[in-house]
Amino acid sequence: SHSLIDALKGFLSLGMVPLLGADMIYDEEIGFSICGGDLLAVFLARELGANQLIFVSDVNGVYDKDPKKFSYASIIKEIEIDELEKLTQEGEENNKNDITGQMKGKLSTIFSIKDLIQKGLKVAILSMKIPDTLKTFLEGKENLATRVVSKKF
Repeated sequence: SHSLIDALKGFLSLGMVPLLGADMIYDEEIGFSICGGDLLAVFLARELGANQLIFVSDVNGVYDKDPKKFSYASIIKEIEIDELEKLTQEGEENNKNDITGQMKGKLSTIFSIKDLIQKGLKVAILSMKIPDTLKTFLEGKENLATRVVSKKF
């Protein structure tokens, strides 16, 4: 993993933006498995001391209902990290929020870096299906996204 980190630091020092995704990895205990892009992003954020981490999805963020099923679903613009675990459990228990499948996994991965968020790591979930979403987000313009924040920071 150190050679990967060193290579990425080299790319970054040249002003390059490496694009990484899921890949096959080997583990002595479980053998070969897929390491998802979200887990890789969390690992790299921790190793590289990132100040911002953006997760992408096929929807604009976390909604109060499944936006694919309910046209009136509303995006949740901000979630406090301490509420994240409760939110996913509530969604499971009474279908209050449609936090299942990929989004549930994404939120669990985000919760695993609670310590980094409490130290100031900025985290957001947004869609890359809409043109210029990332650009407008990075420019600080209003757009559809969910931010995960900490009261402690």
